[in-house]
Amino acid sequence: TQKPILGICLGMQILSTIGYEYGKTKGLNLINAEVKPILVDEKVPHVGFNHIKVVNKNILLDEL
Repeated sequence: TQKPILGICLGMQILSTIGYEYGKTKGLNLINAEVKPILVDEKVPHVGFNHIKVVNKNILLDEL
């Protein structure tokens, strides 16, 4: 059975093959991907917690 999942930030790293939050770390390999940091000399967009506006109904976002 396929079930939807939602991975944001650290959650995405855990679900992926490899994450680089604090060095190279193995994930659960549920998504074949590497999650890499944004490395730029310019100002990086805010990546903290914010409110979201749900524009389409989605079971992953129920009761948020």
